[in-house]
Amino acid sequence: MGAKPVTILQQTRLAVTILIEDDSGGLELTIQLMTKLFVWLWRLVRTIAKVQREFRLLISDIAEAAVFTYKVMTIWLVALAYGLGIKL
Repeated sequence: MGAKPVTILQQTRLAVTILIEDDSGGLELTIQLMTKLFVWLWRLVRTIAKVQREFRLLISDIAEAAVFTYKVMTIWLVALAYGLGIKL
């Protein structure tokens, strides 16, 4: 019947060499600066994302600790009241 399409997943890296004939060197410097800027921005975005994840985790941990502390204190106060003969 009909042939089934085959998908091949492969990660590759591509290296590009550009030969620029520019006596002043301005274009080469511009390309280098743009490349460095791109790498710096990429690292900045990754760092911000990591900090956001860690901050959300910290906030959720603090919230869970507060809930746990509330439950423990409630149990403690009920036990104290029972020990003192106070009916709740």
